[in-house]
Amino acid sequence: MDIEIIGLCGPKGVGKSTYAKTFEPEAMVFSFAKPLKEMLITILPDEGWIEQKEDVPPGFPEHCTVRYMLQELGTSFGRETCYPNIWVDAAYRMIHPYIGKKTILFDDVRFPNEAWAIRRWGVTNEILTKIIHVSRKGFEPDENDQHVSEAGLPRAFIDKWVTVEEDGKEGAPQ
Repeated sequence: MDIEIIGLCGPKGVGKSTYAKTFEPEAMVFSFAKPLKEMLITILPDEGWIEQKEDVPPGFPEHCTVRYMLQELGTSFGRETCYPNIWVDAAYRMIHPYIGKKTILFDDVRFPNEAWAIRRWGVTNEILTKIIHVSRKGFEPDENDQHVSEAGLPRAFIDKWVTVEEDGKEGAPQ
């Protein structure tokens, strides 16, 4: 595998993180949302709740699913109140020691500035980059979810389209 910086995008629940595991151990998997999750874990009943994104933790109002809290922390607080590249800058600090040494893969590219950052880091370090859209039959964007983080990337950002199976491996072309 050539050294690259890869970003995965696609609808929530499609299997981006599962697909990312198929690149290991050649690639190191990172997440733009890692700092958000670490922040949120401190107020959840226990850290296992961070993976139960559609559930409301005990003692929280009924609209406060883990996903809702992550979205609000990431967007309303981080991107809008602080500055738009807060999570991009945090991600760069995470990957900086590994750039050019191993393939780096982000399993959660949700915003154009995240895709642009991957491109910029590649150009700056003379490393190939790729944005891959992951889909799985039966997993389409939730039309009821109007949060900006679920809007998807513009098609022009996407270099490759893959369909994955339940286990995260690439399926037969459709």
